Amino acid sequence: MKHSAASASILSLLLAVGCAPKQQVKVTFLSDPPGGTLYKHSGQAWGPCPKTLWYDLDSETMEKGHLDVKGLTVRWPTGPEKRSEDLIKVTVNGTDRQVIFLQPEDESQPPAGDLQADESKGLDKKAADWQKAKKAYSTESERIRTSLALISKNPIAADKPAASLPGRTLTLQPRQLMLLDWSSLNRRGARVEGKRVVAGPGIEFEIYFPDNTPGSCSLSFVSSGTGGRGALVGADMRAYEAFALKLTLVSINGQSDPKMKQKLVAGAVIGPTATGRLTSYEPAALSMAASENTVTAVTAASADEVYEIGFHIHAENHEDWDAAGSLVVLKVEPAEGGEAGTFDAPIG
Repeated sequence: MKHSAASASILSLLLAVGCAPKQQVKVTFLSDPPGGTLYKHSGQAWGPCPKTLWYDLDSETMEKGHLDVKGLTVRWPTGPEKRSEDLIKVTVNGTDRQVIFLQPEDESQPPAGDLQADESKGLDKKAADWQKAKKAYSTESERIRTSLALISKNPIAADKPAASLPGRTLTLQPRQLMLLDWSSLNRRGARVEGKRVVAGPGIEFEIYFPDNTPGSCSLSFVSSGTGGRGALVGADMRAYEAFALKLTLVSINGQSDPKMKQKLVAGAVIGPTATGRLTSYEPAALSMAASENTVTAVTAASADEVYEIGFHIHAENHEDWDAAGSLVVLKVEPAEGGEAGTFDAPIG
């Protein structure tokens, strides 16, 4: 009987060990600028970025504290590819990890035609390349921008006075803000449910997060050449060094208690950039606390003409947000010290 009992105990132990779940790490691969596709070492496509892969962890990897990944490639529809010829060391610390492939800046510019020899042909080719890139970015740009925003570092934590605006800074007046009309093609994600003119002057945007997952509590609301009416697209930016908006968090689910723990990251969106990215923004922190209730978000401008312009917000520490959904009221105003600029749309 003792032998049988011992055998049963050993069998139970072996079954327990055999059924133990594997240790894994979740790694999300991102491309910057948007539109990249992740490929295996064999040349087979994994799929469009962001691409999430799960890696099994053995005892040796756990002891080293990092996972070695090699042989991956990201290719963009226009421009060069980026290979991971060196090992990518992915830290293993029990949390999800992210790896960003950056397109080489010196090769990311649209190809320049021989304008001196044939100016018309060069301009036509440049326009065709831009249209091709626009189509490639249209379905992925918002999702990629969201993923990159979630790992932004060192957000601005306090309101920036008008005196600190860099050089000539473009801003938007209320009637121009009312012309923002494009967010993304993701119908399940965050959306603007209403906007209204308020005293200040400014516009209050009612923004709905359907849940608290990263992809559902992030929104860039812009006037864009990608979609919508594009009422503010094409404005001349050559005289301006930056774009700025004043942003105020009014309420979350109808409440404005300064002790509320929910926080947002926000920014003034402008694009394209000199390095070929669709848009950029500088992250700024917003909460219901008096010290973080209002911020003047400033983003450097480098393009000759506007392709996208507006604002961005996403939830910080999304686990602090309601899984059943949240309604955010954000007041957007012209930045003090900024200039209205010249748009085809009327200003007020």
